[in-house]
Formats: sequence, structure tokens, C-alpha cells
Amino acid sequence: MKKITKISIILLCLMVVSSLLVVNTYAKWKPEREAAQTVDIPGTGWNPAESYIVFAGLDSSNLVVSSSVDFSEIINFAVVGYTGTVAELVIPEEITVIYGEQEITGDVLQILAGGVQGFYFEDGEEYTGNYEEVDLKNNQFLTYIYIPASVSYVGNSVFMGCVNLEEIELEGSEIAINMGDYAFSDCISLNTVSTNGRPISGVSEYIFYNTPYLE
Repeated sequence: MKKITKISIILLCLMVVSSLLVVNTYAKWKPEREAAQTVDIPGTGWNPAESYIVFAGLDSSNLVVSSSVDFSEIINFAVVGYTGTVAELVIPEEITVIYGEQEITGDVLQILAGGVQGFYFEDGEEYTGNYEEVDLKNNQFLTYIYIPASVSYVGNSVFMGCVNLEEIELEGSEIAINMGDYAFSDCISLNTVSTNGRPISGVSEYIFYNTPYLE
């Protein structure tokens, strides 16, 4: 009987030691496994929405360049559309586009209504989609829009009807941004406009017509 008891005690001790070893091993393995599964976002400032933003080139008079023949006249850019589904639209301050063997880098100065025939760019190259579908209004995906200090003008009715848009954030600047009438009208979820000290030029009652932001 005593022999059986001793064997039982030894077996119990072995089980306890084995359990401790398993727990210790798992404690070391779990963080390593989680680290291996973590996906690193490439670089500070990575913008997943940028490759889906459609741009138009602007000449020295800030007029839209409508033909590829005039590519060399492009100095800066305007946002005219968005084809993505990323909910946070972060507009870049500067972009680079390539056409043929030519490359142009310029600032993003304006946000304009699309849907007009023109010479557009997406993801750094010539946009080859249907220009009639290039637009920003009535977008169902956007919940947040960031506008850099380089942008000085947002056109009339540009973001009208973006019903899920909740927040607009402006990069801080002492220079006012001019917003056209109904630029964000009928954005029925818009509660927050973070200006970060940047003045808005325009009539708020028209810019943000029919939005909770004015309530």
C-alpha cells in the first residue's frame, strides 16, 4: 500500500512539473506568435486612400489642364474624385505623376467637382476610367476627410450628400481656406469640423447646409 502511495505521489509531482513547463513554454511562445502575425504599416504617413484619389493638373493660372497635349503646363493639382472604399480620405499635400517619360511633382491646391471631361491622374498615372464617374459627392464610404494646408479652395457642392461623413479635419494654418456654397451640404452625419485654428472663408450656413454640425 505504501508503495502504491509513493508511486502516486511521484506521478502527481511529475504531472505538476509537466504542467508548469507547458505554461512557461506557452507564455514565451504566445508573444512571439502574436508578433509574427502583426503587420507593420510601411512608414510614417502611409496613406491607404491616396492611390484611389483622382487628380486633375493645374496650370500656372490654377486652371484645369484638360488635354494630355498640355501635360508640360501642369504645375500643381486639384482633387476631383475618389474611387476607393477606404473610409478615411486623407488628401496629400503633394503628389508626383508620370506621363510618358515626363514626371511632374506639384502641390495639391484645390478640391473641385468632377464628372467633366478632362486629363486626370490616379495612383501617379493617367486615369483610364470613365470621366463621368469621377466625383466626390454622394460618396457612401467616407466617414472622415483630412484637408492639408496646401489646399486653399473647396468648390461648390463638392462633398454634397456624403451621408456617412462624420468628421472633417483641417491642417492648422493662418491662411484661410475658401469653401464654396453647399460644399458639405446634406452630409447628414457630419458633427465635427476640426479647424485646428485655420479660418474658413465662406458662409457656414451654406457650406454646411442641412448638417448636424450647424445645430
